[in-house]
Amino acid sequence: MILQDLYQIVQQGAQQPLFLWLDDYDKLSQSPISSLKKTSTKLHKNTRIAENTRQLISLLESSKPDEFLLAKYLVYISELLGKDVPAEHRELISDYIRDAKEFYRRAQMSGFHRQSRENLKKSLAPDEQAEHDLRLFQQEGMMYCLEYYLTIYKAIQDVTTEDEKRWYIESQEIDLGFGNVPGLWIDFSRDEVLDKFIYKILDKDIRRRLTEAYFYAKIGVMKVKMECDQTGNCQAVYSNITVNEVIKAFKKLVKTLLGTFQEVGIEQLSSVFFAPYGKKPFIKDIKI
Repeated sequence: MILQDLYQIVQQGAQQPLFLWLDDYDKLSQSPISSLKKTSTKLHKNTRIAENTRQLISLLESSKPDEFLLAKYLVYISELLGKDVPAEHRELISDYIRDAKEFYRRAQMSGFHRQSRENLKKSLAPDEQAEHDLRLFQQEGMMYCLEYYLTIYKAIQDVTTEDEKRWYIESQEIDLGFGNVPGLWIDFSRDEVLDKFIYKILDKDIRRRLTEAYFYAKIGVMKVKMECDQTGNCQAVYSNITVNEVIKAFKKLVKTLLGTFQEVGIEQLSSVFFAPYGKKPFIKDIKI
């Protein structure tokens, strides 16, 4: 079934960048091609749906497609998949549309930052690019990422009950001593750390490493399903992951961040807003 085959792709794309699951993509992309080609022969040639189908087929046949275009045409093809859907497949098409839109949102952000990096690198010498990244780590990286995550991690470690630990994961807002900030689930659902910090890093190897660590943690956190009613009250469901597994995935990201900050030459926390380990501690002294 075309819908099921394409849903496996959008489900992966909604979770992480294409380069992290390219081997799986090579396998998954082959299944729907023949069915899409058969369907396309039945469509009027000069219609939008026919053109979108042809574009999607072309992308699926590529071993390294443009991720943003792939996401875009997987959203567009829902117009075709959603026609005359049997009742037993309505939930699947609903899930497909939701995940395809998330894939598109994430790929759009990634594509925007890729173009911005390329433009910036054209105007900067190699030493200036390194200076750019160092400032980024010292400012946005320290404020919006490292110290924020360290503070949440330390708070989780300092409480003793599972309910207390869950509060830092599930809450819409938490007070870490400097006003309210998002809880972990909300933070990862918004990808603000990607937008404000990781995707702005010019060094390809460092950016890739942090991207991998970020999505490893995000996949763990987002396995917690938030079921919300019409009044906005939400209940967290841990059906495929435990609280300890969420914390373990998050810890791996924090450890990667600590090592990477040292690698770029930052030895101390700034402690401007958050000071979970005291004022301006040396990163090498932080044990998690």
